[in-house]
Amino acid sequence: MSQKSFTYYKWITFVSMYSGYFLYILDRKAFAFCMPAIMQQLSFGENELGLLASSQNIAYTISKFIGGILADRYSCRWLFAFGLFLNGFIIVMFTAFENIYVLTLIMFVNGLAQGFGWPAAAKMLKNWFSPTELGTWWSILSSSMNIACSVGPIVATYLIGIYGWKSFFYIIGVFSVLLTLSTKFSLFDKPQDFGYKPIVKDQTTKQGRGSFKDLLTNRLMWIVGFCYMNIFLIRTAVLDWGQLFFIQDKKQSALVASSYVSSLEIGGFFGSIVAGYATDKAVSAYGKSTKFGSTRMIATLIGWIGTITFLHLTVFLVNKDSSQLLIWTLGLLLGAAVYCPINSYGVVVIEASPSHLSGTAHALVGFAANIGGVMAGLPLSSYAKYYAWTGSFILLEIIGVITIIICAIALRNVKYSTVNMKKKDE
Repeated sequence: MSQKSFTYYKWITFVSMYSGYFLYILDRKAFAFCMPAIMQQLSFGENELGLLASSQNIAYTISKFIGGILADRYSCRWLFAFGLFLNGFIIVMFTAFENIYVLTLIMFVNGLAQGFGWPAAAKMLKNWFSPTELGTWWSILSSSMNIACSVGPIVATYLIGIYGWKSFFYIIGVFSVLLTLSTKFSLFDKPQDFGYKPIVKDQTTKQGRGSFKDLLTNRLMWIVGFCYMNIFLIRTAVLDWGQLFFIQDKKQSALVASSYVSSLEIGGFFGSIVAGYATDKAVSAYGKSTKFGSTRMIATLIGWIGTITFLHLTVFLVNKDSSQLLIWTLGLLLGAAVYCPINSYGVVVIEASPSHLSGTAHALVGFAANIGGVMAGLPLSSYAKYYAWTGSFILLEIIGVITIIICAIALRNVKYSTVNMKKKDE
């Protein structure tokens, strides 16, 4: 087939992944976007809200891990489509009930459906894009999450004011189901399906066959997993509880609170793309690793320092008289900083793993990340019940400082591979 046909399949697949994952995120975050309205209408307190958030995150943690393993064994396009369809269906079902236990079950199923999205997309991305551009296009695909989380709160607030919170759930649920129907003609697993050579040569011979046990005992995997868990804890906490933090602790309006969440994602959009492009250039110039450690992992430390700095300023600088411009600016800067490491960790494990283990490796660090997401749910909301959201955000700062210290020490002399190199000749 011609190069023109190859280009067509490559880009229509990317556009489908982008629009599909955009809806994945809206389905996942619909509850968080509408949380103040749901809290008021259903008379839920912090514990009930935390239970709903944690049930979704626990399920997502389990299913994303399973999804990564399945992505190494089955068609990624069908995994992606199945998850999107189930998400759309279940998010509409949420509007039909008010019982906390039924809603908890629905959120759990929503979390299960979410786990098939990113592992499948990450595998397809590696199949269609070369290593010299993987970081950049990974960042651009990740920006679908930023766009969804920046537009979502504003659209949700607008619809809630006119039609109520259920209207937002209806709209994104229906769109998710409709987009699923088009994936048969717009989403493709890999170039080999059309007779083209693979974009990336299989590294099995060079890196060794490797096994699941190699991943579990690999030092790089543990460092990435630990850091990913903590940055995801901070990201999830700020996104899910940021509105209540500004409304309850800082006495700001619901509009200002929702706009702060949107500014986080706008900042994250630019931060992700800049991080991906800059680390691609750094890898081209200095290689995947230096005497100071992994090139991409070193870059994440810059993002971590920015995350702690701007989170600290948000907690201690903002008050009820603060201007919306200041709040927006802090949100933009925090978003840009926090998404730098989030964007890079996935690329690190995909890039450092042989093809037959890349999905599984990503699933493992994703599992660690989502443990952080679970901790941002009921555990953090329970802590906030005694120390307010300000106390919870200060706790996040402390966790961030500890992470930076441990990561900086542990990165020295770490091999940029997730399998045992000695196995290559076996």
